[in-house]
Amino acid sequence: MLYPGIKIGYLVVPPALIEPFKIALYDLQRPGQLMVQAALADFIALGHFTTHIRKIRQIYGARRELLRRTLVAQLGPQLSQSVTISSEESGLHLVVELPDRADDVALEKLAAESGIQVKALSTYYLAPPLRRGLLVGYAYVTPEKIAYYGKLLAAVIQSGVRR
Repeated sequence: MLYPGIKIGYLVVPPALIEPFKIALYDLQRPGQLMVQAALADFIALGHFTTHIRKIRQIYGARRELLRRTLVAQLGPQLSQSVTISSEESGLHLVVELPDRADDVALEKLAAESGIQVKALSTYYLAPPLRRGLLVGYAYVTPEKIAYYGKLLAAVIQSGVRR
């Protein structure tokens, strides 16, 4: 949500846990982060965090929609019956669900050869996978690169689904 380089977060806990968490935080960080924590508290209290969240949701939403539209357009109507693209309006990834016969691990490798980092959905299962697909991140990709690499990714998906 914030710049990761500041290495700070916040936690909302029940009143009964405030003191134990203060002690644990002090033991972990010592007082070195107090100024940054105070600045973050002010940032939240003054409503700037809410504004920030609203802004990044719009930015990421536009990127998600661009990626989704690019994939749908490139995959064409034939593949749209066997490939499903997640439509959730939150998060920083899309899931491209593939037919059971598709080898998502091979597609992950093929995508990497094209300069695209995706994760095979089947690798997240401890048991035999229930679904096959690709987890596609878009948060740190510019719209221009999303349009370009989205077309390449669609070609990778097409090659794996048509086998």
